[in-house]
Amino acid sequence: LYVASASGEELGLVSEMGPLRDLLVDPQGAIKVLLAHPDSAELRRTCEGYALDLGYVRQQIVERTRWLLREGNGRCEVRWYLSPPAFRIVATSAVMHFAPLVEGAGGSAAGSSVLEHGSPFYESAMRWFEGVWVSAVDAAHELEWAERDVLRNRAIFLDRDDTLIKDMAYASSHRDAPVVILPGVVEGLQRLSMAGYRLIVVSNQQAVGINAQTHEDLGLITQHIKAAFDEHGIHLDAFYYCTHAVTQQCNCRKPKPQLFLEAARRFCLDLAGSHFIGDADSDRDVAIHLPQMRVHVVDPPRGFAAVVEEILSSHPL
Repeated sequence: LYVASASGEELGLVSEMGPLRDLLVDPQGAIKVLLAHPDSAELRRTCEGYALDLGYVRQQIVERTRWLLREGNGRCEVRWYLSPPAFRIVATSAVMHFAPLVEGAGGSAAGSSVLEHGSPFYESAMRWFEGVWVSAVDAAHELEWAERDVLRNRAIFLDRDDTLIKDMAYASSHRDAPVVILPGVVEGLQRLSMAGYRLIVVSNQQAVGINAQTHEDLGLITQHIKAAFDEHGIHLDAFYYCTHAVTQQCNCRKPKPQLFLEAARRFCLDLAGSHFIGDADSDRDVAIHLPQMRVHVVDPPRGFAAVVEEILSSHPL
C-alpha cells in the first residue's frame, strides 16, 4: 500500500479500501505513507489555498504519524516531505485511488479517479511517489521536534510597542528608528519559548488607519522586528494587527477578542492555558472579553522578567 497526502486528515480515504487497522495487522507486504512535513511552507500555502486550519492539519499529521508507527508493527514506514501537492493517492499493486485534496474546492476541477495498474497515469504517479520518497525525511526521527513545536497549544500573546520594543507605532518606515528591545524581554521570551509557549504578537496599529503609515510600511517594520528577535534565537510565531483608526469602531481592536480568537483557531490554542502581556491599563480589559485567559500588565514596579516568572510559576510544565 502506498499513501500520499498533503494532510494527515486525508488518511480517511483508505476506508474506501477497507479499514486501515486491518491493513496494518495483515502480515503481507509493507506500507509506505508519505505525508506533508508539518513545518513545510508548501503545506501552509496549501492550507491557505483550500481554507484549511493549518494548526489542525499539523496536529493531525503528527498524531496520525505516531499512530501509524505504533500500530504498524514495524511494517509501516512514514516519511514527511516538503513539497506536498494538492492531491492525494492511495494505491496498491492493482489499483490507485486519486483525488484532489479537497473535493469541490475552488480551482479544483478534477474529481476522484480509480486507475488500474498499467495505465500511463498510474505509472507516472507511482514514479512521482518513489522519487519524492527518496528525498523525504524519516518521520520517526522528526517526532521529537514535532512534540516540542507542532503540538504546542499554549501561547503568550504579546503587545508590541512599549511591551516588547520601544514604541515604533508611528514610524513611517523601518529606517526611521532602530528596533530597541526592552530590558528583560529577550531572556523572558527565551524562557517562555523553552517552556513550550508559542509567541504571538497582537497589536493595535492605527497609524495605517489614519494614513500616517502604509500597509507596506507596517510589513517592512514587522520584518525588521522579526529579524531583531531572530538574532537572539527567538521565533515570533505570528503578528496580528488591527490597523483601523479608533473612530472606525471595528471589531478587531484590542481589547476586543477577534484577533486572539483568530490566532487560537489557526494554531489550535488552549486559551485557558495561554497568557497576554501588555503595558497599558486598557490591556487589562482583554480579561473582560476572554476571562479564561490570564492577563498581565508590565509596569515600572514589575518589569517583563517578573511577569515571566509569574507565568511560569502559575503554569509549570
